[in-house]
Amino acid sequence: MSSTPELRVALEKFRCAIKGLGKELFTMLPEFTDTILVASDGDVPAHRVVLAARSTVMKDWFLLRGVRKEADGVKEGTDRIILDGHSKDEVETFLELLYTGDSAKFADRIRAIFLLARKYQVEDVMALAEAGLYMSLNTDNAVDLFLLATGEKDDALSTAVVQFIEKPVNKILHGA
Repeated sequence: MSSTPELRVALEKFRCAIKGLGKELFTMLPEFTDTILVASDGDVPAHRVVLAARSTVMKDWFLLRGVRKEADGVKEGTDRIILDGHSKDEVETFLELLYTGDSAKFADRIRAIFLLARKYQVEDVMALAEAGLYMSLNTDNAVDLFLLATGEKDDALSTAVVQFIEKPVNKILHGA
């Protein structure tokens, strides 16, 4: 099938409709949810089907629900997933990204989104967060981002930070 302007327009309309469906689901959380994400300062309702579709880790939890252990972050016999160390705002922003691919609050929560996306293996959100971290890299946060990258064993981010730090050091050392 050749790509005609009409086909491209139809595909774009379809993509918008799918994104709109995600936004609808996200805003109707309380009425139709079937699981709870437990943040450090409150609960966030969610849909298992969305979580399972977006995260291989959560999909495995739901499939093995009878065998899960509380140590894995899921309380035995419930659909309550404990997200230790993350605020309700961070979890809601992460969910909004899972559901819609977008969030107005993303820039303020890049670090938390990066950690959640890595832990729950949400590749596209992880790539988005990583790109946000690269773009935010500056002299004020370089050491912090390096520690984050090495702690998460993220070689690409570690390398980017080291290269960022090396530039001014090389200028000083070599007078370039």
